[in-house]
Amino acid sequence: MKPYALAAKWNVPRNDVLKLLLHATQAGLVNKEWRLICPNCRVSESSSDKLATIVDRYHCDWCGIDYEGNV
Repeated sequence: MKPYALAAKWNVPRNDVLKLLLHATQAGLVNKEWRLICPNCRVSESSSDKLATIVDRYHCDWCGIDYEGNV
């Protein structure tokens, strides 16, 4: 989910939507997941439930190109 995009669509403050989604995560209604998406082919290369475990560099198996992550 993109909280800021939802806030714009719903015409409500961005922080309110962000807080809502964080509370929903704590309540187990939604899951928080970080995904590395190849900027070239848009394929999800990997994911993690913790931002700290995301690597700085990754390789896209579809494109065959190495990328540097922006975390």
